[in-house]
Amino acid sequence: MKSLIAREAADVKEGLDGLRDKLDAELTKKEREMEASPAERIEMLQDDMSTENVFDRIEADIDSRLSDDDGQNEPDDQVS
Repeated sequence: MKSLIAREAADVKEGLDGLRDKLDAELTKKEREMEASPAERIEMLQDDMSTENVFDRIEADIDSRLSDDDGQNEPDDQVS
């Protein structure tokens, strides 16, 4: 029983450490953005836009919804 609790505690600690690292990185990024000049800020925004293509995410979402649908909403080939 103690080993189970120890494993669970280690998993929780690992998850919290990962969360702390992500939050720390995000805070550091925001601090850099706050200290940046307008020209540097524009460059940062352009870099973010080039790495995060909204259309790719939309396309992936559509593809995933279509694959989840399994053809249930496809129109019939027969005309009534």
